[in-house]
Amino acid sequence: MNKSIADIHPIVVYGASGYTGSLVAKELLRRGFKVVLSGRSEAALHQISAELDGISEVRAVELNEPASLRAVLRGCSAVINCAGPFSETADPLVSAAIAVGVHYLDTSAEQPHARRMFEVHDGPARQAGVTLLPAAAFYNALGDLMAHAVSAEMGALEEVTSAYGVRGWNMTRGSRVTAVNFMRDRIGFSDGRQHRLSTIPKFTRFEFPHPLGRKRVIVDYPLGEPITVPRHTDTKKVTCLMSEEAFADGFYIRLVVALGSSIPLLAPLLRWVMRRRRNPRPEQIAGSDFVIEIRVRSTRATRRGTIFGADIYGISAIIIAEAAMRLLGSGGVRSGTLSAAEAFDSRRFLDALANHGVRYEIDQPIALVESA
Repeated sequence: MNKSIADIHPIVVYGASGYTGSLVAKELLRRGFKVVLSGRSEAALHQISAELDGISEVRAVELNEPASLRAVLRGCSAVINCAGPFSETADPLVSAAIAVGVHYLDTSAEQPHARRMFEVHDGPARQAGVTLLPAAAFYNALGDLMAHAVSAEMGALEEVTSAYGVRGWNMTRGSRVTAVNFMRDRIGFSDGRQHRLSTIPKFTRFEFPHPLGRKRVIVDYPLGEPITVPRHTDTKKVTCLMSEEAFADGFYIRLVVALGSSIPLLAPLLRWVMRRRRNPRPEQIAGSDFVIEIRVRSTRATRRGTIFGADIYGISAIIIAEAAMRLLGSGGVRSGTLSAAEAFDSRRFLDALANHGVRYEIDQPIALVESA
């Protein structure tokens, strides 16, 4: 079954007055979807509506009002949550979505939230016939899709490495607030199971393809791949790496992350400070570029795949809009909590991003030479 976009009920964008939320709403409208702008501030939502098309419906609601949340979502096809921290915003929206039979997607990059989505909400979503797609944006979705594509026909793996070479990441206000607790409750995957990691990061060097080259990277950076990749790929270990130079705010952001993760009592104060910092200028936020390299290794061979692109916030809007279109238009995605690679054909999804400045390449497997 393939529905035309005109036949699909509206999509609610929660957090639509934020930077990412407004990009998502704009991309959905560009594709022809009907959009409902939602969030806490009615005035801010009306301002975004005027800037986008002037006709999108506005439905302001607080997350601590379950009945009002259900009323906002009723009659819609899906809700896209763009309001972090998702460890605070997701549960009320997911519960309301399941209650009224509306699909849920979000732009999160928070490990504890992703694990909770699979462990807590999967069963109720299956029973309700609702699909939940957490982390359906730049962080996690691209790595998850690429890991699945590169691992195809490789058999059982020893390790999947997902290495992010990001330059010029000027964080939005929402990303900064979320970053306060980012290194706390880190989750790794080794020996075929999830486990907790130290809040103190380790560093190594990784050889990215041109134009990045050899970079100092954070080992076991807390992204979703250790949670999502083992769901569809047989591997003993998943490792995430992040280039240290990713953070355009440099020392300041690293200090906030370190303090918020190691001294939990400081987290509320740090989040308050982050909320009151101004967003960088739009051209600064859009000025990032990236290389994501996926390396997989079995006992017999290795294989590599690489994704190139720019503007991690802009491409997040493209990715989640593409996910919504495929989820709502095809009718072939099963219910429950899914990663991007569980929900969609990996190569076809990646191919669809080519018109938006994203390109990828996957090498042929290289056999390992057996030692004498």
